[in-house]
Amino acid sequence: MFPHQHPLPKPELMSTPGFETLFAQIKQDVLSHIRQLSPTDEAAVKQTLENQAEILTKFTQAFTIVLQNHTRQINQQALQMFGMYATDDEAVYVTASQLGVKRLALEVGDTRAKASDVMIRN
Repeated sequence: MFPHQHPLPKPELMSTPGFETLFAQIKQDVLSHIRQLSPTDEAAVKQTLENQAEILTKFTQAFTIVLQNHTRQINQQALQMFGMYATDDEAVYVTASQLGVKRLALEVGDTRAKASDVMIRN
């Protein structure tokens, strides 16, 4: 069985929250911060965040997308640390060396290849 042909499902820990969930959390975090910083402004900021036409709401939505993309990038980098999920060549070499495993890389058409050799480089 080749790990890259039969991948395991990604761990739940490496998931990215959906837009609506993350957007709601960011709004709550903003309101919590405003409550501590300037309690008298909390109601006005809450009303602003409920109005889709407000620039602050649009900014918060854009920030949510940026945060989602950042989370995906961090998750992808973290997955590279696990041999079953590594796709970046450098990450594969590092992971293999940490495990004391020598990676076998063959060129397509190499007549010395054996059935037991598992990695083929295109």
